[in-house]
Amino acid sequence: MSTRIRYGIIGCGSMGREHIENIKAIDGTEITAIADTHAQSLQAARALLAGPVQTFEDYRELLAGAAFDALVISTPNHTHITVLRDALRPIEIHEMQGSIHAQGFMMVWLPSEKLLIQADAYTPGPPNSPAPPAPNPNHVNLVANIDRLGLAPDRILPLHSRVATMAELNAQIGRK
Repeated sequence: MSTRIRYGIIGCGSMGREHIENIKAIDGTEITAIADTHAQSLQAARALLAGPVQTFEDYRELLAGAAFDALVISTPNHTHITVLRDALRPIEIHEMQGSIHAQGFMMVWLPSEKLLIQADAYTPGPPNSPAPPAPNPNHVNLVANIDRLGLAPDRILPLHSRVATMAELNAQIGRK
């Protein structure tokens, strides 16, 4: 496991470049990603860095796709709250009602990713498996809870199996 701290920098104007120089002076750090809407600022910051660095013209792309452990926001002060809100990942935890598997059964919903994470309510078989003659009651209950909460997952991540699509789960309970 690496003990290096990987930094992402949002905002590469004069203050951002000062942060880059300060971070470079700290042992055990590296800057892995930078973002700025101004091409000249982005190029000037990139020139300060050796090695592979991801560059982004839109900070939201850095937030979504860059590998970093710490984030420095050096955009104009009035934009900090917007950048911070975009950096946060909403996570919802819901109790599954009516589960025959367990009381207090939980599922996690990541709305930005349209990803539902759960254990034991749905463990998909191989891709393109035919629907069983009778739907699994746990699968039916999971879909009922998804509907009750108004969630719209594209993907379901079971903790004991492969990632599946919501369409696969619907097919397993005979729902089109």
